[in-house]
Amino acid sequence: MFYQLLIALAFYSNILGAEADNGPTISEPPFDTYVGNDKAANLPCVVEGEQESTQTKYNITWYHNGKKVIFGPNKEKEGPFPLPKGGLFFIVVKRDDLGKYYCNVTDPKSKKWTVSKEITLGFADEITLSSSSTYRKTDGID
Repeated sequence: MFYQLLIALAFYSNILGAEADNGPTISEPPFDTYVGNDKAANLPCVVEGEQESTQTKYNITWYHNGKKVIFGPNKEKEGPFPLPKGGLFFIVVKRDDLGKYYCNVTDPKSKKWTVSKEITLGFADEITLSSSSTYRKTDGID
């Protein structure tokens, strides 16, 4: 009886402890990006496995300050524009583009999703105080 209980316990703990598929994995997440005014910016959000594929199998949605980023023909020439592998590209970063961004990746088949960490897009003036120290001053970010 003891061995049967031990085997049953091992079996159920193995099932419960098995690694579950937690959804898509972001292999190249976005990171804080500071650019000059009217300069280009690229925010990556590459999903594992998408590098080899020409067809995107995941839905990638970007959010700016908590609101969904909308793409379409009415958007200004500067973007932002979605990149084929999930990134977000700005030809020219404007003051209205500054703030917090994150990408949400959903697998349409399994309905599982992953959210990137929230990052900051801001303007930066690089000030070099010495050959070994570089400090960045941001403009427009709380």
